[in-house]
Amino acid sequence: MSSLGSTVVTVRSISSPGGSGSLLPQYGSAPNPSVDGTNGPNPRLSTDPNITLAVSIHPDLPTSLRKKPSHKYAPKTSFVCELAPYTTKFIQHEPPPGWVSVSHPQGALYFWNEQKHILTDTYICEPRLHKALEIAYSKITSLADKRPPDLAESSLELVIDVQPASEPDSGYQCGYYFVAHNHRAIFWPERVIKNELVGNTMGVTHPSHIQHRIESEYWWGVLPWHWHRFPNVQQVTDTMLDELKETLLSGSIELATNLLPTTVYEPEEASLYLSILSDVKPTQVSLHSGHAAYVIAPLMAIACDHKFLNFHGQECARLSRDQSVHEPAPQSTSYYYRAMSMLLFYSPEIYTQMLRTIFVDDHIFYVAWKPFVRELVSEWRDVTITATVLLTTNVAFLAIPGLDNGQQNSFRSPPQIISYLSILSSGWESLDERVMKNTSYLTDLGMKRLALMYGIPFGLISWGIILFLAAFLVFCFQLTSTFTRIFVALGMGLSIICWLGVSGTVGMETTRMVVGNK
Repeated sequence: MSSLGSTVVTVRSISSPGGSGSLLPQYGSAPNPSVDGTNGPNPRLSTDPNITLAVSIHPDLPTSLRKKPSHKYAPKTSFVCELAPYTTKFIQHEPPPGWVSVSHPQGALYFWNEQKHILTDTYICEPRLHKALEIAYSKITSLADKRPPDLAESSLELVIDVQPASEPDSGYQCGYYFVAHNHRAIFWPERVIKNELVGNTMGVTHPSHIQHRIESEYWWGVLPWHWHRFPNVQQVTDTMLDELKETLLSGSIELATNLLPTTVYEPEEASLYLSILSDVKPTQVSLHSGHAAYVIAPLMAIACDHKFLNFHGQECARLSRDQSVHEPAPQSTSYYYRAMSMLLFYSPEIYTQMLRTIFVDDHIFYVAWKPFVRELVSEWRDVTITATVLLTTNVAFLAIPGLDNGQQNSFRSPPQIISYLSILSSGWESLDERVMKNTSYLTDLGMKRLALMYGIPFGLISWGIILFLAAFLVFCFQLTSTFTRIFVALGMGLSIICWLGVSGTVGMETTRMVVGNK
């Protein structure tokens, strides 16, 4: 009978009863030299000195490393899990000596070497991967032998990512970067060219501007991808929490005082994040909990990226959402756009003006895009309701007995033909919501083409209403008495005068508000 100190868990494949053909090792609290490594080396984890690997290293960004797909998959096989009596402890993944395995708050597995200040999510329990990482570490440290004095070793971390080479059986490629916590920066001990740091942002020339993107990579790397990758080994301080709260508060004030703010969050979002941060406390390094670092990660990253995209600290800093940091280029409007805009009652012009405060310098301000889409969805719902009512009205209009004499099947009266056109105009007002919500259309199609698409529903429903009124007026003026025509004409004229008066008042008030805001 097994004692409490020798409990064992055996996991074996269903296809191999009795323990033969086991695909997974035994795990338990028993000192088993072939399994847990407490009384001897684990054959799965030992590094064979005769293993020779071709390993190359290259500088990489945290955001580039996180895009590489994992090459680990769980076997799609059924297993029998056999528990020995009194089993209460379960040994976790056992990395090589000097390493500890850590579980991410989301569940991912990574490894930390506190003595060497190395972090990796490469599964170094496999001897070849561990050997490749050790070779890469030796090559990297040989490059970093002349470290500046302000980069204390205690504040540095090295992240290494081991991936199989693109060519089969050609070794491993190891991306890496260093982290300097006292500078909130990532760096490499060699000269690198990383144009992806700048991306599509034009006009980045000063080192103080690039610093924002480096710090964004630090947080996006160090928090959502260094701290998000390795949050348990990071320390959240009062300074970080205060800085993040002040950033959110200043953004909320900007929303209240600036008509076109460059802030990132909507008021509801900022309030939510501030309430969450009020419960976050400073933490020390803990292998069992990394939630505090995981919480503040994306917020710090977005704040740094916001500074970079809006040229904070530069002469041409963007202070409002409609302000370009580049010299305005002459804008030309094609005859096609002018003609289509006129046919759609200039509704594309309105959407173009709105999009110009959302899409600036190839950058989309999502804090303005989201309410714009919500308003657009609401407008199109109203258009859909109007189109339904108009369709019903046209059907009822066509059912009037005196509208068609019914003697010539191939002939339809002018009111009927115009009503048919009204029905066709009101039947094409809906567009796919993906056109509204997908920001890629804004960058792929361009601002004016997208404005034309957004103006189509309003333009068509307007034509549908006009055509129905035209059909009704033709019917009223066709084969009717002079008395009827006079009263219909007077009513139509009075309606036009009222409409022009209301439109003129609204237009003057809008112009006054725009001029006053300027």
